[in-house]
Amino acid sequence: KFSYVFQGELVTDKDSVKRNYRKKLREDIITVLPLEVMCFFFITDEAKLPLAVSALRIPKLLRLSRLLELSGDVFKALEDTHIFIAPLKLLQLLSGVILIAHWACCGFYAFARFQNDHEQCYDLDTGDTIISWGNEISECMWDDTWVRRQIQNGKLPINGGEPWQLYIRAFHWALPTLVVVVIGDVVPITSNETLYAFLWMVVGVTINATIIGNVANLVANLETESSEFVKKADAINHFMYLHKVPQDLQDRVEHFMTYLWTAHGGTNNEEEFLEDLPSTLQMEITDHTRLKHIKDCPFFDFCSYEIIKALSMRLKPMVFSLGDVMVHDGEMGQEMFFLCKGEVQVISKDGKTVFATLSKGSFFGETSLFFKQKRTSTVSAISVCELFQLQKVDLDNELRQRDVDLNRMLVVITNIAETNKARNTAVSANLDTKNTRNKKLHKLIGPSSLGGTHGKRIKKIFLPDSSFRATWDILCMLFTVYFTFSIPYRASFILDDAVTDTMKYLVIDFIIDVFFMIDVYFRYKCFPVIKNGSVVIDTQEIRQLYQRGRMAIDVISCIPLELLAFVWGQEYTFILRLIHLARVFQLPTYFAMTDHYLNLWNIRISAATSLLFRMFFYYVIVNHWCGCAWFAIHRYMERNIMYTWATVDCPGNFELAGHGCLAVWDGDLGYHNICDGGNMRRCYIRSVYFVITTISTVGYGDIAPVTEIETIWENVVVLIGACIFAGIIGAFTAYLSQIDTSGSTAFRTKLQKLQEYMKYRNLPDDLQTQILAYHQERWNRSQIIDERAVMNILPIPLQMDLSYAVLKRVIFKIPILKSCTAIVRERIAHALNLQVCPSSSTIYNVGDIGWDIYFIGSGLIEVILTTDTSVLDSVGKSNAY
Repeated sequence: KFSYVFQGELVTDKDSVKRNYRKKLREDIITVLPLEVMCFFFITDEAKLPLAVSALRIPKLLRLSRLLELSGDVFKALEDTHIFIAPLKLLQLLSGVILIAHWACCGFYAFARFQNDHEQCYDLDTGDTIISWGNEISECMWDDTWVRRQIQNGKLPINGGEPWQLYIRAFHWALPTLVVVVIGDVVPITSNETLYAFLWMVVGVTINATIIGNVANLVANLETESSEFVKKADAINHFMYLHKVPQDLQDRVEHFMTYLWTAHGGTNNEEEFLEDLPSTLQMEITDHTRLKHIKDCPFFDFCSYEIIKALSMRLKPMVFSLGDVMVHDGEMGQEMFFLCKGEVQVISKDGKTVFATLSKGSFFGETSLFFKQKRTSTVSAISVCELFQLQKVDLDNELRQRDVDLNRMLVVITNIAETNKARNTAVSANLDTKNTRNKKLHKLIGPSSLGGTHGKRIKKIFLPDSSFRATWDILCMLFTVYFTFSIPYRASFILDDAVTDTMKYLVIDFIIDVFFMIDVYFRYKCFPVIKNGSVVIDTQEIRQLYQRGRMAIDVISCIPLELLAFVWGQEYTFILRLIHLARVFQLPTYFAMTDHYLNLWNIRISAATSLLFRMFFYYVIVNHWCGCAWFAIHRYMERNIMYTWATVDCPGNFELAGHGCLAVWDGDLGYHNICDGGNMRRCYIRSVYFVITTISTVGYGDIAPVTEIETIWENVVVLIGACIFAGIIGAFTAYLSQIDTSGSTAFRTKLQKLQEYMKYRNLPDDLQTQILAYHQERWNRSQIIDERAVMNILPIPLQMDLSYAVLKRVIFKIPILKSCTAIVRERIAHALNLQVCPSSSTIYNVGDIGWDIYFIGSGLIEVILTTDTSVLDSVGKSNAY
């Protein structure tokens, strides 16, 4: 009944399905056979029956292979829905580690269970009388096993405990062993147990490496395309920082890169993706994404389907950022554009009159495909735009190969051109009339309506990059970090009798709470956001975006649950304030905002360095939180238990649970005093010390869990520690990778290889000096190994704007370039290549055939006229004389 996929095709034929399933039929039959039933017929010893039943059910584990296939199908389905699945993959990995630890735990328990004959022990005394290290039955059942050591150390009751208690202790051995965390709390005793531990240590090295590899890949974003995008974005930001590019241009670049990452995963090379596919799939994708643009264009209405399909194959995808100019008034165009996302404006040459605003499904620039004439208007993007470009040469080639009635096409084109011209003329006339007093249009509209916006306007102080907005966002980050540390600490370490004294410090917290409530209002009503590279200032859209985004977390974190303390009692104040920790989920957003503002203030931090700082910050937070939770277990869940990790933490060989220990047991009252002497500083340090030694895989073992709940929590800390440890490795990997592939180390490596080559070729010393000086100057100028390759990720208009911003000073020093139009200056700036000429070097010699023109940006050039005119042509000779 179930179809399957073979070589990319869905197979539904029943005979094929049957043949495919026969490969797995034998395995499925083995897993469904009730082999354990045979035990009830052939085994008469009831004591051996449970073991036999369990052993015969082991073949059912073969079904686990199907679980892996199912999880693969689930993740594939989630990827199709564009859900971020990296955390789910991490959860899958940790689930696998826990499952393997469960198997190791069961085996470790089995060694102790079958070390002695338990049948001889069932009739022995189960009371509390200690014989030597346990009662009579436990000494019979668990002698010479790891369980005996646990009973002797007080980790298990004198009777050996219940099966679930034994399982927890065995699991506490298995999981740390697999993730290579040294704890030493549960250790093998016999030779068989030790050999078994050796085998799982080998497996543990592999599992630990798997955890490190996967988590490091998640943290460092080491996939090829993602990593390359991050490096390019960081290199571009550093380039703009070095050259002090104007802030508005930096914002355009940043918004475009953000859009490219969120919408396209950091790549805009769609053509390269299509080239890897067979032609049939390429045509199907083209039919789905591009064909409609040609079909909806009126002057292709009478073309055959073959022509329309051929033209759609010729379309080239392009992405433009906010403010990019795709079409310039007065230039000779060689292409037309089809708009598939975003909006553009058709404006006059002087930029003052907007003739039309075009959106998805529109086209422009069509006149240049059929008439050899200059463009009559400028087209500029007012948001990030995705377009398809059709070049004149491609259109000519396709029409030349097919029988097309060009006259009909030209008639349609002419009509469209005349309509657009009439529209532009009417718009210009209406604008002139609007500005003329005593005209009806002037009275109806008024001069202030030009460029005006409807609805409530956003104040300038709320705009992104304003001083108020930057200060507000940074305060949000600082206050959230403050809550991250203060709230868990107070909930765990402030004793009930000290709550009243601490209330005065809560005034600061309550002021911050009010601040965050105001923040919710601002982000709901006032704060513009960036969407698709454009600033959203419409209040209704701002509300909608905030509601779909982070509003739920912000509102939950502002709920004043601590007011219930007036009903339940002041001792619940700090516990009820834990709800404010929900805002911690906004920390990554706040960190990104802070990075942006630091760049805005010319404080440059590379992406790899920023990642490294964030990982260490998260490492500190995790240690702090886990330490607070470790002490909270002792305080709230084990108050009436004599032996906990704190009451047995007794440096100096003091009596357990007595004076000198971290906490002291009061036998008369029946509970411990939480922290002896109220020395919370000492208790906090010991709690965090335990967590750090566990997470860092050191595990000295001087602080260890005593109760079952403590053991479970330590296993949780072990898993968290494995992930955090791997995350830090990933952050260091990203940092070192950035240095080795695109940083100063990469540049030194390049120079080293260059020097080896020059030495091999025996180049003259002065030539070597010139070559090294050239590369050094290029590096000092941009600190990018391959500037062109990095900048190619940006659209051409944005590249031109960046080049012009960097070389504007040089351009304006040259009179012939200064007199050119703005677009010509930008194109020349983009075409210029830096040449570094050391002192006394020759730029070119007399008689050389020149293909270049040189503009002096800095330094002095000496022009030497030749006296030998024999090497010159007629023009050169006339100039020489």
